[in-house]
Amino acid sequence: MLKRAALLSTLLLSGLAISEEIFRLEKTQVTATRVERAELDIPAGVETVTKDEIEMERQYNVSEFLESLPGVQASTKNGGYDVRLIIRGGGLKAPYAVREINILLDGVPITDPDGLTRLDFVDPQLLEQIDVVKGPNSTLYGANSAGGVVNFITINPFKFQGFKIRAGYGNYGTYMYRLLYGGNNGNNLFYNANFSYRKSDSWREWNRFETFQTTTKIGWLISENSSLESTVSFTKSDLQLPGSLSKEEFETDLSQATSSAWRKSGRYSRIFFWSNRYTNEVSENLTLKFTAYLQRWTHYHPVFGRINDGRFYVGGVDTQVELKHRLAGKNSLLITGIQARYDHYNTQRYLYEICALQDGSVDYCRNASRTNPINYVLTDTKDRLYDDQKNRNYTAGIFAQETVNVNDRLSVDIGPRLDTVRFDIGKYPITN
Repeated sequence: MLKRAALLSTLLLSGLAISEEIFRLEKTQVTATRVERAELDIPAGVETVTKDEIEMERQYNVSEFLESLPGVQASTKNGGYDVRLIIRGGGLKAPYAVREINILLDGVPITDPDGLTRLDFVDPQLLEQIDVVKGPNSTLYGANSAGGVVNFITINPFKFQGFKIRAGYGNYGTYMYRLLYGGNNGNNLFYNANFSYRKSDSWREWNRFETFQTTTKIGWLISENSSLESTVSFTKSDLQLPGSLSKEEFETDLSQATSSAWRKSGRYSRIFFWSNRYTNEVSENLTLKFTAYLQRWTHYHPVFGRINDGRFYVGGVDTQVELKHRLAGKNSLLITGIQARYDHYNTQRYLYEICALQDGSVDYCRNASRTNPINYVLTDTKDRLYDDQKNRNYTAGIFAQETVNVNDRLSVDIGPRLDTVRFDIGKYPITN
């Protein structure tokens, strides 16, 4: 109610503000068509969260920016990055995290080839704009875009110069700190550095969240028509998953731990992210764009009877050509490109270490038997190796989209895409 009252006061002070809020005249989006375009000129269901709208929020969790958008549901069981995202029904089948929706970070895909996305890559305090495309957009982004596309766009080193500090404090040991600095060398080299820390002990048992993120961005204006932007970031995220409660537990004590046998679930990750984007406006009608990226992350994930301990390497390229031309006497734009990606996963699965057995004893989980099975786990530490999985995924796609401006009020987008995906999965049981 307070937020709405503050917004209402702002609108009453300026007729221009009312016009912008209702008609969103100045909102532009890049993601839906891969070029900057006014929202009202895009033949798709889209939403754009602007820099001003982001600044109005706490910036603690990405769900804060998405949950109020029409057709979008964003929820979290923790103050952290375990956001479940649904866009017009897309992603509804996923009990946690994000599926069927392609998630991008500055245009770089962070969605796995099988369609799963974890949002621990995204620092909500570094966001400058969020583009949401509702519904299928597979022509430009591939098969994992059946439920929509969300592009988290971070602060541009060419645009931000100065110094920002942000801090917050809340109940249950909740803290938030952010430091951002941007500058240039007095010539064509621009840079910024961001450090952020978020933590919450939460009101539930086994529901602590803590993350540290640092990002450095460098922008180089090579010439009047070309530029290079490089991003390097590191993320350390630890998240305890509290689990669900029965109806009786819910009515008795909301803060208690789940009665599930696997009550020590969690996700603990370390992520390195590196991307480079080159743009060259060759002429008034021809623009070339090239992006190369590398991701390396580790993932320790106790859940449902096994502890997954994995190491992942992801590398890819994205090339794009934009050509303005005339088609049948109409102004047109052809966008075409090639995407390629390689995913290298090594995951070892371990048994939990210490368990309470059904006879009331406490023992190593490996000593459980059919006559004395596990009652519940007591720790999220690993014990004996159970199996070893090695996955290699190869993805390549080529796309083209033609936009024809029939008249001032009508434009037509049409285009094909061809993708090939290869999964090479190996599972190696461990015998002791």
